[in-house]
Amino acid sequence: MRAVERVLLVIAAYTFVGWAYIALNAVVHPESLGWPLTHLTSWPHEDTFGILCLSISFTAAMAATALRGRR
Repeated sequence: MRAVERVLLVIAAYTFVGWAYIALNAVVHPESLGWPLTHLTSWPHEDTFGILCLSISFTAAMAATALRGRR
C-alpha cells in the first residue's frame, strides 16, 4: 500500500505543477489559453490541460490521504 500511496503523491505533485504552469501562463499570456497544448495535435488546449491537471491532482491527493487513513 505504501508504494501505491507514493505513486499517488508523485502524480498529485506533478499534475499540480502542470496546473501551476498553466495558471501562471494565464496571468502572463491569457490569450494562449485557447491554443493547443502542443503543435503535434489540436487537442488538448492549454485551458483543458489545466483543468485536467487540477482534477487529477486533487483526486490523487485525496486517494493518497484515504490510503494513509486506512493504515
